[in-house]
Amino acid sequence: MKPEASKYRLLSRVPPLAIWIAVGFVARLAAAALVQSFVDRKRTLCVFPDTTIYWALGRAIARGEPYVVSQWGVPHYALRTPGYPVFLAMIQAIFGSRKTARVAARLVQSAIGASCVFLVHRLVARIFRDRREGACIALAAAAWTAIDPYAVGMSVLLLSEALFMPLMLLVLWGSAAIWDEISAKRRVTTSVWIGLATAAAVLARPSWLPFVPIAEAARWIFGRGKTMEKARESAVILFGFCMVMLPWWIRTEKTTGRFAPTAVWVGASLYDGLNPFATGESDMRFLDRAEFRVLDETRQDEALRHSALDFARANPAAVARLAAVKFGRFWSLWPNAANLSSPLVMVASSVVVLPVFACAAFGLWESRRDARAIVLLAGPVFMFMILHMIFVSSVRYRIPGMIPAFGLAGLGLSSLVRNGRRTIE
Repeated sequence: MKPEASKYRLLSRVPPLAIWIAVGFVARLAAAALVQSFVDRKRTLCVFPDTTIYWALGRAIARGEPYVVSQWGVPHYALRTPGYPVFLAMIQAIFGSRKTARVAARLVQSAIGASCVFLVHRLVARIFRDRREGACIALAAAAWTAIDPYAVGMSVLLLSEALFMPLMLLVLWGSAAIWDEISAKRRVTTSVWIGLATAAAVLARPSWLPFVPIAEAARWIFGRGKTMEKARESAVILFGFCMVMLPWWIRTEKTTGRFAPTAVWVGASLYDGLNPFATGESDMRFLDRAEFRVLDETRQDEALRHSALDFARANPAAVARLAAVKFGRFWSLWPNAANLSSPLVMVASSVVVLPVFACAAFGLWESRRDARAIVLLAGPVFMFMILHMIFVSSVRYRIPGMIPAFGLAGLGLSSLVRNGRRTIE
C-alpha cells in the first residue's frame, strides 16, 4: 500500500467530532494571534476595560496581596467574584505578569474554548438521543461552536466569559442527564458535579446564579423520577454549590461587613442600566460624582441600588423604553461598538448571525413539546436577555447563551434539510 493511501485511510477513520474540535482549536489560535496583535498596536491589555480589573486581581492573588481594586478612589474588596482572577493568577504565577503571560492566557483559553465543541456535542446528543437524527444534530451544533466567529473571539479575550462558557456547558450537560431515568447512584454523582460546576460558573460569571433554580423547578414539573428522588438530587446540588461558595461568602462578609451572594457590585450595575441618563450602554462615570465617591464600598452599593429602584418606580415609561433599547442591543446582528459598525462588518456579521437565528428559531418550534430542550438549550440565552433588559446590554452578553442554543440551530437545520428532501422527492 502506498504511504499516501495509508494516510488517507487513517484520516477517514478520524471521528468527525475530533475534526471539529481540532478546527475549533485552530480557529481560536488564529483569533488569539489576531487579538494579541491588535492590543499590542493599541498598547492595552485587551479589547474591553474589564480586563484591567481582572488582571490586577489575578496579580494580587499570585503575589499574595490584598484582593482589592480601586474604582474612582474607592477601594472595592468584592468588586468581582474570584473565579476568573484565580485562573489569571495561575497563569501569572507561571509566566509573570508581562506580555508572555497574556499570550499564555489566550493560548490556554483557546484549548478551553475548543473543549466547548466537545461539551456542546455531548449536551445536544444527550437531549436529542431519542431522535433518529440526534447524532447529526449534535454534530451540527458542535460544528457551529467550532467556527462561529463570536464564540471563537470570546474564547480568547481576557474576560470571564472564556472560563464561564465550558463551566456553563458542564452544568447543562449534567442537568440534561438527571432528567433521564438513569440509576440512582449516577443521579447522585451527577448532582454533585452539577453543584460544584454551578458554583464555579457563578464565581466566574455571577449572572448565572438564577439559572439552576429555574432549571431545577422545570425538572420538578416536567422531569422523570419520583418526588423524593428529585428532592434528594436538588439537595445534593445545593450542598455542593454551598461548599464551593462558602469561603467566598465568609471572606466577603468579613471584609465588607455584610453577606453578598456574589459580588458587592449589583448596585452599581443596576444604576448603570437604570438612571436618568441611561442609554442601554455601560457608562460608569457616575461613580466619580461627589455623593458616591465619599461612600465606602457597601454604602455606595446600597445608595446606587436605592437610586436605581427609585428611578424605576418613578419612571416606568422610561424603563420600558430602555428595556426595548436593551433588547435591540442584545439581539443586534452586528457589534454594538461604533468603531466596529462599518458597512463591511455589519454585512459580514449579518451573514453569520442570521442563519443561526433562523435555524435556532425553527429548532425552538420543532422542540416546543420538549421541556428539557427548551429549558437547557434556549433557557440560558433568554435568561441573559431578561437580565440585560434591566442592566446594561450588548451583543457580548448574548454570546455565552448562544452556545447551547447552537443545539436548537442544529435541530432546525436538520429539520429544514429533511423537509427539503421530502419536497424534492
